[in-house]
Amino acid sequence: MSFALLPEHVCNFKPLKLALTLRHSTELHSILAEAKTAERNTAVSWSEVFENRRGVFIGCMLMFIQAFTGINTVVFYSTTIFGFAGFKQAILATSSFASVNFLATIFSAYIIDVYGRKILLFIGSCIMCVALITLSVALLTPASSSQGIVAVVAVLVYVFGFAIGLGAVVWVMMSELISTRSRSKAVSLFLVINWVSNFCIGLFSLQAINSLGGVESDMTDDATASAEKRGVGYLYIIFAGLTFLSCVYIQVIVPETKGMKPEDFQDSSRQGLLDNAH
Repeated sequence: MSFALLPEHVCNFKPLKLALTLRHSTELHSILAEAKTAERNTAVSWSEVFENRRGVFIGCMLMFIQAFTGINTVVFYSTTIFGFAGFKQAILATSSFASVNFLATIFSAYIIDVYGRKILLFIGSCIMCVALITLSVALLTPASSSQGIVAVVAVLVYVFGFAIGLGAVVWVMMSELISTRSRSKAVSLFLVINWVSNFCIGLFSLQAINSLGGVESDMTDDATASAEKRGVGYLYIIFAGLTFLSCVYIQVIVPETKGMKPEDFQDSSRQGLLDNAH
């Protein structure tokens, strides 16, 4: 019996009012206790997340690929590369980079449901691979009047490829790879891998450039700049190799998730995710 439905003259009878208030409070606590128990019983465990092992593995690999195809290193050295082309103002590099990234992301969002996720990942990664090879060649060849322009175009093409593929599509696929129930925990794992991968790239890139370029402490400023340029070129060759392997992985392993519900993917993954790769 609800206290609010009692007549006013009955409610004003203090002993009854107290008894009903206590009863109402007891029922409320009982309901809350039952809710907490149900929440504990339905909490998602890590073992449940890893029931979809292949889906989790693909998500982790896509996060790894997103970082280790060199996007942060290209962003970091974009100002220097624009300097090779004669653009002395850093704002030109930053604004060009951001504009291409923004427009390409919009383009990707427009066509992702038309052509699918996998094809954009594959084409974007192929574009990145070609751009990295071109950029490496431009940085490692003797200086010429066209070297800087070629390098700048390669950087912008690389950004375009990243934005239409790994930069945007990966996050869409995260929600389609994992069921709704375990998605929050799985995505937290994906983000940890992404951040750790980016941290490693940031931590070791400069050391790798100095080592690959042969930078020495007793070099002159011009010699140091030339060695660093050479080191960046060699590092981009390594990233191009990793990007090529990523293209192969995407083509062979990653499934097309367009039109699939997370629950459907969860069911199909138990039969083997490789069967769904087209």
